[in-house]
Amino acid sequence: MRAEDKVLELACLLTLFHYTGAYMRVPVLPLYATAHGATSTQVGLVMGGHMVVAALAAIPFGVASDRWGASSPRTRNAPFSVPTISSTPALGSCQGR
Repeated sequence: MRAEDKVLELACLLTLFHYTGAYMRVPVLPLYATAHGATSTQVGLVMGGHMVVAALAAIPFGVASDRWGASSPRTRNAPFSVPTISSTPALGSCQGR
C-alpha cells in the first residue's frame, strides 16, 4: 500500500469518527433533556443555538488558524476546558441540589 493511500485511509477513518461523535448528540440530547424536565421547544432552542454558535465561530477560528497555523488539540482546547471544568460544581447547584 502506498503512503498516499494510507493517509487517505486515515483521513476517511478520522472523518467517520468525527461525524459519528458530532451527530450522536442528535438522538441523545433530546432524551437526556426531556428526562430532566425540558420541553421540546427548549431542546430545539439548545440544539439550534449550538449550531448557530458553531457556524459563527467557524469563520474567525478558521481565519486565525490560517493566519497562525494549526495547533495541537490540547493547546487549542485549554482556554475552553479550564473554565468548563471549573464551573462543573456550580451546575449541580443550578438544578436545586
